[in-house]
Amino acid sequence: DLGVAKASLAYQKAEVAGSDRKYTILNVSAPLGGITLAGSYAKYDAATGDYNMTQIGLVKALSKRTNIIGMYKSTDPDAGSSANMTSVSIAHSF
Repeated sequence: DLGVAKASLAYQKAEVAGSDRKYTILNVSAPLGGITLAGSYAKYDAATGDYNMTQIGLVKALSKRTNIIGMYKSTDPDAGSSANMTSVSIAHSF
């Protein structure tokens, strides 16, 4: 917790089907008025190829337990073509 903003860093190393895979993920979020701006950067290293993923999104509370979320994600593999995705979703906590 950085006061107003929140950040987290995760690292994982796993062996899957005889090959090492490494994951590094950085997440940051900060409230901006009535919305929360969130972003993340992830780096995946695997025997089948490495790639980077960047995400940015906005979260708006519709009620105490319901949020609407807009997200943009870009994936950039070392080999192959990049992929981009935009999504809008509603999340409700029960």
